[in-house]
Amino acid sequence: MIGWAGPPEGSIFRDPAGKLKEALKRQLAMIHARIEAKKIARLALTELRSAMAAEEEERQAQRAAEAALEEAALKASHRTEAKLLKVVEKMEREEMKRAEEEEEMRAKARRGREKEKEEKKAKREREEKREKAEKDKKAASKRTERRVEGDDADDRKTRTKVGKRQRVAREKRGALGGVGKK
Repeated sequence: MIGWAGPPEGSIFRDPAGKLKEALKRQLAMIHARIEAKKIARLALTELRSAMAAEEEERQAQRAAEAALEEAALKASHRTEAKLLKVVEKMEREEMKRAEEEEEMRAKARRGREKEKEEKKAKREREEKREKAEKDKKAASKRTERRVEGDDADDRKTRTKVGKRQRVAREKRGALGGVGKK
């Protein structure tokens, strides 16, 4: 044998201690990497938790601000509602007062119209009485005139009747021979 040169290059048998050291170094590096990864993970988790806590605080602050804003809006709404209610009540009172005034004006106008009607009625009644009195007076004077005319007519009739009788009597006498002619 010519000299055995040993195990071939790259063989695990070539330098077993070196290879073992090498494997241990790799394992140690992997362990360090894992430890480092765990540290990084813990740091990341801590960062994440602090970020989440900060976010939660921010959300709570935002909720508190919204609640305060909502409460302020509610108070403002109540104040506005109270003011509006006062305005509405004032308007209703004014409307009622205006309606009462209008009703009073209508009542005055109605009383005025009724008084005017009564005055017209009284005036009409006075006119009717006056006209009736005039009519009665005229009727009485006509009756008197008729009576006088009637008396005159009666006198005329009587005179005509007497005249007729006398004519008839004259005519009879004339027919008898002319006796009694004047």
